[in-house]
Amino acid sequence: MKTSIQVFKEGQGPEIKDYDKLIKIIEKLNKKLVQLNEKLLFLNRNQRRKLDLHEVNLKDLIEDIVENLEFKSKKNGVEVKTNLNDVRFKSDSEQLSIAIQNLIDNAIKYCNKKKDGVVKVDLRSNKKQIIISVSDNGLGIPVKDQKKIFDRFYRGSNAFKIDADGEGLGLSIVKKIVEAHGGEVGVESKVGKGSAFKIKLPVNNNQ
Repeated sequence: MKTSIQVFKEGQGPEIKDYDKLIKIIEKLNKKLVQLNEKLLFLNRNQRRKLDLHEVNLKDLIEDIVENLEFKSKKNGVEVKTNLNDVRFKSDSEQLSIAIQNLIDNAIKYCNKKKDGVVKVDLRSNKKQIIISVSDNGLGIPVKDQKKIFDRFYRGSNAFKIDADGEGLGLSIVKKIVEAHGGEVGVESKVGKGSAFKIKLPVNNNQ
């Protein structure tokens, strides 16, 4: 913002179109700062906040998320396929929705549109755990990045090809929320083949 304003001030006789351009630049940068601030505040609050736990039908929750992202997936030419079992889990539905939506949103973003982009969302459970899997046929993540992508502000070395403006906070938020529910999140990925993120939650979470 400071640089944009300085360049504007040093210009010779700015016209109306120059003012319009400056306003658009500042509005865009301000929006990014607000989003960044909200994510950082969320991460900070999440360390202290007590979860508002109640029984949730995860199938319904995921279906709502997919429906909310339908416009984006169609716009990006990506098909989202679901295979969801009827699973109930005691959780903070608002926070868990944020975590799952971040994974599906990322999968849509990094999907390979040139190869009929497909995102698959699976939900299943066994006697020990509930597994939510979000996979895509997109960019993939280099091995050297896979252990670091859940760190704050870390971005994969090839992520800039798709999203140059990302902050590297989305997966940190996912990790915090999942761990607060007694679970874990991980990824399996091959460059050029795609990625599969898995959230594993305990069946008996008596938090």
